[in-house]
Amino acid sequence: AVGPPVPVADLKVQYAENPDFKQKVEFLVDRFQHMRRARPDGSCFYRSYLFAIFEQMVGDKERALAFRERQKDALEFCLSVGYERMAIEDFFDDFMELLDAVSVEGATRATLEDLWTDEKDRYLVCWARVLTSAYLKRHEQDFACFLTAHS
Repeated sequence: AVGPPVPVADLKVQYAENPDFKQKVEFLVDRFQHMRRARPDGSCFYRSYLFAIFEQMVGDKERALAFRERQKDALEFCLSVGYERMAIEDFFDDFMELLDAVSVEGATRATLEDLWTDEKDRYLVCWARVLTSAYLKRHEQDFACFLTAHS
């Protein structure tokens, strides 16, 4: 999952013996106060990216509505590249439900942390992977040069 905010300065201790990273850590410390650690399981990018998006929506109804407007056609986009509704609709629904839940008046970061269960995490990461895959399928010509042929 995604952990609680911790001081970015904690990285100084973690990378004290690595001179290459120390300079980069100093840059981060000057720029940010806190960070969150994510479970390093191969889905950490998707999980962290999504969590950060939802964290920005907490209690900000206007921002969440604008974001929701951009996401409302995402399910249809995925269907248009060949995904079956039955296979992905629950993932999309969970994504939208969480967006609605964190954008209500009175929602806090604690609201997000409470709603971000392990089951919800798996569904959200799956949705992010589906959406990414759909984008890659739709824009195949832009990414074909990065792929290798597999037989």
